[in-house]
Amino acid sequence: MDAGDWDPVTPEKWQFRQRQAILAEAGVARPGPRRPFEYAVLTAGPELGSVDIEGEVRLDTPVEVSNRDVIIVFGWRSDTEFYYVHLSSDNTIYPHNGIFLVDNADRLRIDDQWNGSIGAPPAISDADWHDVRVTHCAETGEIAVYVDGSDQPLMTAVDTTFPSGRVGFGSFDNIGRLRGLRVSADRPVPSVVLPSLRPDLVAHYDFEHPVRANPAREADQGPSDTDIDLVNGGTAMRVDGGAHRGSRRSLQTRQVSPAAAGNDDWKAGTYTAGGAPTLRAYNAATEATVMGWFKLSGPHPNPNSNTPAPDDLFNAVGLAGVLSGDSDGHAVRALLEVINVNGELRVVALGRRVDGAASQTFAADQPWQSVLPPDRWVFLAATFDFDDGTMQLYKDGEPLSGFYAVTGDPWGVAGDPEPDVTSATDPAGIKIGGSFPQNTREQNPCNCHMDSLVFLDRVATAAEIRAQYRRFTT
Repeated sequence: MDAGDWDPVTPEKWQFRQRQAILAEAGVARPGPRRPFEYAVLTAGPELGSVDIEGEVRLDTPVEVSNRDVIIVFGWRSDTEFYYVHLSSDNTIYPHNGIFLVDNADRLRIDDQWNGSIGAPPAISDADWHDVRVTHCAETGEIAVYVDGSDQPLMTAVDTTFPSGRVGFGSFDNIGRLRGLRVSADRPVPSVVLPSLRPDLVAHYDFEHPVRANPAREADQGPSDTDIDLVNGGTAMRVDGGAHRGSRRSLQTRQVSPAAAGNDDWKAGTYTAGGAPTLRAYNAATEATVMGWFKLSGPHPNPNSNTPAPDDLFNAVGLAGVLSGDSDGHAVRALLEVINVNGELRVVALGRRVDGAASQTFAADQPWQSVLPPDRWVFLAATFDFDDGTMQLYKDGEPLSGFYAVTGDPWGVAGDPEPDVTSATDPAGIKIGGSFPQNTREQNPCNCHMDSLVFLDRVATAAEIRAQYRRFTT
């Protein structure tokens, strides 16, 4: 960490000795956008895209000063184009203790934790050295900040403004120091959804993006902006451990009180009586796909909490699906689940073309426990072609053989007019891990973990589903 490796805004304010970068004198405001007053950019080595930054920092401003800080700079392209992480002892005002973007304008706060009045817990509150790690995935724009060896980020953000740049250290208007800096080009994590599928993406949930104003809701990462509720469990339903590379968290759903009549099961989804306009892509639709990662983490099926008989079990295990337009929270247009077919539980794709009319079920030939073995992540996909009346299931990127449970033409697709489409109604919502996302009844709960749930308004091809699975497993 020699002086020749750094380019400070104001060189005379800096010392580089004993393998430390020391900002010994506070900077002052400069013309142009509101941004950190003083920092030094690491000029050694190339510019980096996806990057992993580690080091130890210390705030040298006296502890009695409430707004003291240091910053980690990354994605630096110029003095008015960069990201920075503000590590502060205060988290109560907009410019403190967050992740920020400077893009030829006053710094913009972009971290998920800021709710308008308070941010993540203060990163540093004493005069000791603290380990800090900052990761940035250039392709997805995901940013995470870790402090003192925690495996859970203190701050997170998603922004793709600057896909590459240099690293730096400094302070907005205080003094501090950095030692043990390690910068590495991180292995890029591809965006979750395969590029060929993105034009037909409706909704996508990775369970790492709480809605800022209400963390008990999950923000849709697809274009429909169909945010969902984490029902009964709230934020506790986001648990450590994702299904694939690049994922940090997943959703936990479960039956809470199997021996008691009640309505406290953990599930997720959204419900709008009369239809959700954000899901209009499934209004008069010819096709659909539901896919995602699932891990069963408890016994199934669950005790039926709606009846007094202790040995009565639900006849299904809810995974994920799109509700029909006239749904009461249970009836669906396109669904992945485990259900009793001819007296035996099976993994199925269950679809209904016309609201209130008959459904069709495509059931996997394999025993359901071999399709979804306990405590193992499995990638499942179900496709629905409402025009030709066909469905298909996939496990870990490969098609599953199966059979149709209903003979004849339950969707009524034979004959004119063509093409055959679903009812011209907006779906009432999405259900995940059980029925009735409006929380009026407990039905078909799933003791499961789920990750990266993707809803499309067309049939994904076998090659695309295989590529989607291999995107994170090869």
